[in-house]
Parts: sequence; structure tokens; C-alpha cells
Amino acid sequence: MVALEDADNAHYIVKWNPRQNDSIAQRDKVFAQGEVKTRRKGKRVCTIVAEEHKAVKGTTYALKRIVRVTERTINKTGQFLLEPDITLEGWWTDLAMAAEDVIELYRQHATSEQFHSEFKNDLDLERLPSGKFATNALVMTLGLLLTTSFVLSGKRA
Repeated sequence: MVALEDADNAHYIVKWNPRQNDSIAQRDKVFAQGEVKTRRKGKRVCTIVAEEHKAVKGTTYALKRIVRVTERTINKTGQFLLEPDITLEGWWTDLAMAAEDVIELYRQHATSEQFHSEFKNDLDLERLPSGKFATNALVMTLGLLLTTSFVLSGKRA
């Protein structure tokens, strides 16, 4: 992230791995700082933006992390849980956008990955047929048209 902070014309969204964080303490902190929304009975969600400072080689960087906590006390079928199910998620970013917009932008990369997978695997374009750029560009354009038409029609290649 520090390398990306110093780069010109580059922005980033990096998924934060909260594996060594106390989820209950994080829930309490986030719920105290942000606006808690009740999505349905037994499900509360809160998102905050936290700024953290990191010193690297004598330079201090201000890094922005979006943290979202979801607490479920009743599952989606109405079953009460003995203890709350707490999901802690986070994203590092330098984008000047609303937190929910950054999260949605990160989610959209999965759609891109799906198209990429279909392009490579389903259309058998993992290895391009030629050493000539123009030929490969034509093959990839045809593959893109096929993928798009299959996606729009709801069929698989």
C-alpha cells in the first residue's frame, strides 16, 4: 500500500484480513463510532472509516481503512442464535468515495473475475493461437463477443 501511495495515477482497494482481531471488541468499537443500521430483525450492520498512520523508512503515511461489522442474533430463517455471529470485514483504500461505494466497487471485481474465467476456460482461450499480435487481438475480440452474447442470453459457452 505504501508503494501505491507513492505512485502517480494509481488507486487501490485492498481487502483487510482481520484474523487476529477480537471481533467482539471491534464490534463494540465500530458500533460506538458509526451509525448502526438494522437490516432485518436480528441483523445489525455498521460501517466506519478509520484513518491509521504508518511510518515506513522515515515517512509517515495516512492510510484509510473502511471497517464493516455485521452482527446476527437471529439467522435469516428466524432461528435465534445462542451467541451472536459477528462478521468483521475491511478494505484499505485511497479513493475519495463513500464507504459503501468503495465496498461495491470491490465486490464488482468478482464479476470481472467471472468473465475472465469464462473467457479463458469456457472458450479455451488460455493459450492464444498465434505469435502475431493482430491475430491474437482478433481471436480475443471474437471471444469477448461470444462471452458477452452468452452472458446476455443466460447461456453458458
